[in-house]
Amino acid sequence: MRLSRRILLLLMASAAVLSCRREQWLPVEEEMVDLGIYVRFPEAETKAEVAGTAAESTIYDLRIWVFLSEGFDDARPAGYLLGYISPYQNNAHRLTAYEDRYFLRIPADIAHAKPDLDVYVLANGPNINRGGFNANTTRATLDAALLEGNYYGVSSDGRPLQTTVPSNGLPFSAVGKHLPMRGNYPTLSVQTVTAKRLVSKFRFVVSQLTDLAGPVLDFSIDELSLDGGMIGAKEYIFNTTGNDFSLFKSGTDAVDYLQPRILYPIPGSVALNPSPQDYAFVSGAETYDEYQTRIQAGIEAGHLTDAGVAYFRETDKPLSGRVVYTINGEQRTHSFSMSAPGGFSRGHSWLAYLYFTRDKIHFTVSWTDWEQGGDFNLGE
Repeated sequence: MRLSRRILLLLMASAAVLSCRREQWLPVEEEMVDLGIYVRFPEAETKAEVAGTAAESTIYDLRIWVFLSEGFDDARPAGYLLGYISPYQNNAHRLTAYEDRYFLRIPADIAHAKPDLDVYVLANGPNINRGGFNANTTRATLDAALLEGNYYGVSSDGRPLQTTVPSNGLPFSAVGKHLPMRGNYPTLSVQTVTAKRLVSKFRFVVSQLTDLAGPVLDFSIDELSLDGGMIGAKEYIFNTTGNDFSLFKSGTDAVDYLQPRILYPIPGSVALNPSPQDYAFVSGAETYDEYQTRIQAGIEAGHLTDAGVAYFRETDKPLSGRVVYTINGEQRTHSFSMSAPGGFSRGHSWLAYLYFTRDKIHFTVSWTDWEQGGDFNLGE
């Protein structure tokens, strides 16, 4: 009896020792906490449903990377991917000028130390052949990624390659370097990053003077164009420069530009308008949003002709162009140029209104950065 009890005690002790050893062999789950990530998207160009603006502000695919700005330890060097999330894909999401908040699970030791972070955001990446970017994509790859080729450029015969919003949306990106972690453990977030459209657009609207008898003169447009050598051949998807532009430079440290003159479709007829000057943009009199709404109303009323819109990569040059037109059988050419703070950098929208009165052609040009309005007038 005593022997059996002794054997039982030995067996229990052995089981306890094995249990302890087995627990030591099991991996210890690392404590994790949530890091809040805020991404600010620009609102639609105008609150009115102006030709395509809803489509310009729709997100179908969103991807976010968070890297360590500097090395944390031997296992987590500078550029270490702290986390990757893809909040939604193939799920249309309308932008409304607010901050979207997402959460990333990060290790507790990182959260306690609060190192600086690099945050990258890419929206509608498949639109520019970047659907393959994922959790395996490195920081160096993102920094070197380019918008180039047949995406938002110009064809060899000068036709814009993108005149409508693609079915998978316009591309957006954002990047923030060395962003501090805010808050106190375990409630932490990182500084908000603001996304911009990677492209800008240029739109022509035209009209001509008429009276009760009809058109004042026999007038037609033969060419609407922007000069060649203006649009950058390549731009970085993620602008890490802190400047308005992030154009790729070749080995000669020079920017390459697309050379063809950019030709817009020629309107078959120009809208007749008893007061075409009423649609000219006047700085300070209205916002760009209000102006866009008024222009759209003029198009729908038949007072204005929409000569087309095109989406382009950015440039560090002020745009220039020309209109070739015929009056009573005589062909004439009028050149124009424009400039504004930031030039034709990414995320801008330009509207050029061209109208013909009794003896001359007039231009008014307005612009916005699709987030905060701006304007200027182009002289005749």
